Amino acid sequence: MFRLIFILLCGDPADTSVTDALLPALARCGGVRYFSASRVLRRGEGAGFLVFETEKIPEIEIGSGILLLKNGIRPQEPVRIPPGFLCVLETKNAAAAALLKSSACAAVTCGTG
Repeated sequence: MFRLIFILLCGDPADTSVTDALLPALARCGGVRYFSASRVLRRGEGAGFLVFETEKIPEIEIGSGILLLKNGIRPQEPVRIPPGFLCVLETKNAAAAALLKSSACAAVTCGTG
């Protein structure tokens, strides 16, 4: 059975550091399809991952995936994040932590903070 892993990458669209590191890695691990407001691309063979990059967290109507919150994400109205999502943010990302405060989803922090 084919399983597509959905990754929602949210934050400043001008900050491409996460995207530039993530896409080549995912291309080697099953292939990736990437969509943003300005770009659509395919890397690697297959399509194990679907990455959608946006400035804000959209309304999420799918049951599971990974929500990766970049540094510099702007405050927004609270959004319901399904419990099947894993949220990833840098340790020092207070704005992202505030967005997740009322959420029941699991969160993982990374970084040197």
